[in-house]
Amino acid sequence: MNIWVVGRSYPMKKNKMRGSFELEQAQLLSAHGHCVTYLAAVLHPVNKVKKWGFCHFKDGEINVHVASVSFLPERMHVHPKWLLVRVWKKLLETAEKEYGMPDIIHIHYPGMNFIPEAVLPYQKKGVKIVTTDHWTKTLTDNM
Repeated sequence: MNIWVVGRSYPMKKNKMRGSFELEQAQLLSAHGHCVTYLAAVLHPVNKVKKWGFCHFKDGEINVHVASVSFLPERMHVHPKWLLVRVWKKLLETAEKEYGMPDIIHIHYPGMNFIPEAVLPYQKKGVKIVTTDHWTKTLTDNM
């Protein structure tokens, strides 16, 4: 099965290992014989992954595609929607070109990572969209 896993970031010491849980889940899927691509967009003034811009590499058997976009007011968590849509569309289109249409897109932390304009067109093409929200605030209805 071709599965894309969407995470918050790619885990590194300089970003406090953000994305480690999502990557670990992707590795478990890969260990069970699935073709897994891990996708993340990082909008931050300093915490780039590998290099600024779009990059892809392998982490074991996982195909990793990350967009590192320099964005100064990151601490405010106010990213222009047009920028997020553009970055995510390019990430998804690149993954599709390289690995084909996924069977499933699994989005972790959808409150942070879900860009409907980029992801929902895949649902119309028959791709299953799965979201996992890890925030206690959601469970306690405290958002």
